[in-house]
Amino acid sequence: DSAKLVCWGAPSLGSSVPTSFCYGICRGQWGMYRSTDLGKNWLRINDDSQQFPAGVMAIDADKNVFGRIYVGSGGYGIAYGEPTK
Repeated sequence: DSAKLVCWGAPSLGSSVPTSFCYGICRGQWGMYRSTDLGKNWLRINDDSQQFPAGVMAIDADKNVFGRIYVGSGGYGIAYGEPTK
């Protein structure tokens, strides 16, 4: 629907398409999202219990490791996450 922040990261295994990340609204719900098909489909990668209490001020994705994203918060430092599967 709309994005506050967008970045690009390493493609998934066997693909040459970069992974897209966005922090914004998708299907009416705020969250952090990932797409491996240039934005045709989005997967929410946080959930209602994993929010960003200080807000999200910046995001960047690892260009070498699929799915790894760095999140800069409003005063709580930088966090990162990546898929467990």
